[in-house]
Amino acid sequence: MCFENFTAIPFPLPPCGGVVYVFFFRRPGVEKETIFYVGQTHRFLGRMEDYRRAAFAASTDFKVGETIRYLREYRKCTITVKYMQGENPEQHEIAIIHRLRQPPNAIPLLNDLNGYNYQEADVDEERHRIKMFCDEILIHAAG
Repeated sequence: MCFENFTAIPFPLPPCGGVVYVFFFRRPGVEKETIFYVGQTHRFLGRMEDYRRAAFAASTDFKVGETIRYLREYRKCTITVKYMQGENPEQHEIAIIHRLRQPPNAIPLLNDLNGYNYQEADVDEERHRIKMFCDEILIHAAG
């Protein structure tokens, strides 16, 4: 049996301590990856599953999951997530976001899109806000 088409990850992933992670998209036919979200967690695989599910009752999960879905399905982008294990993922997340916000090359981040109260929000309106954000970052990436 051949496993050359499999992707290898170290196990356990990640060890205790936590990770900071960065989501990127790449437009079709373009080599450059563009950052769109920075996060941190102490349960990396579970967090990725939260984004896959994109439950409306969890604002961040919905925003990230819907952004990924829109970029992949409607804009045919490739999505990747890169992570780094560390002792203080919260501090690393803050430092990365701060650096990405610095002019003159500030990057629009999904982190800056306000959350919502799921009991009062409208799912279609929230999807529209996410779509508008995605269109903005696609224009910014093309710039």
